[in-house]
Amino acid sequence: MNNVLSIITATHNRSAKFKDICLESILTQNQKNFEWVIVNDGADPETKKIVEGIKSPISINYIETPHQGVCKSRNLGLECASGELVGFLDDDNQIYHNYIEQIIIHFQDNPHIFMGMPIQDRRRDVYKEGKLVRKGKEFISPKPEASNEDFVRGRAIFDSNGFVHHQNERIRFNENLLILSDFEYLLQCFSEWGLGSFLLLKQHLVRYIQTSEGIIGQSKWQDWLKDTQYLWENRSQYKIFSILDPSDWLPQSIAEIQRKIQNNENMPGFSE
Repeated sequence: MNNVLSIITATHNRSAKFKDICLESILTQNQKNFEWVIVNDGADPETKKIVEGIKSPISINYIETPHQGVCKSRNLGLECASGELVGFLDDDNQIYHNYIEQIIIHFQDNPHIFMGMPIQDRRRDVYKEGKLVRKGKEFISPKPEASNEDFVRGRAIFDSNGFVHHQNERIRFNENLLILSDFEYLLQCFSEWGLGSFLLLKQHLVRYIQTSEGIIGQSKWQDWLKDTQYLWENRSQYKIFSILDPSDWLPQSIAEIQRKIQNNENMPGFSE
């Protein structure tokens, strides 16, 4: 393989965010010996033009596809990635300049692990008609003290930006899910490699500003209920659940979401 690490970015009609946020952070990496797999979901011509204008020693694998959604696009990126390690970065997220360098060191220093991620600096902003109306409070995720059991049980927030794992042809994003697709992907990884296969890199290496215009910001509790019920109904598919029985937390999560729906509660972090 030409590169130790492949970073996959699936983007759909967001050329400005892609250029100003994601691209800039990729090009300023200290370590340039990695592959960047760009999946232009929907074949946006402006995104293609930006990619064609990139001048960098970074290896770029550019793919165009008819619009098919984020899960299918990431899966296509996984099929095309050449690295022994694969990771993810959305078009509206940033990695700090030493991310690639530190992630590679993390796996080299811990040869027993199969997956890892750094800490994210995060914020949730509220937009109206494309304009920022409220900046959210800064927080970090995951918390440095989070255990692997916390991740499996959903007690630690997991997001795939910055997440890296060994390439594996059996692990793919579940196209039946949207809100919990990242979490379900992590469950697949734990099921493949075991509870001790993940190690958190306790450095702040990802900048993630969520907005009320994004997938999570636009979601309803009904969307969360649908995905959570899917996990419960298909729990037998995840080997990790034979180690950590979900019966003492998944049904409670479903009941809590149902309560929020009945009370017409807003999504946390995005209500004004």
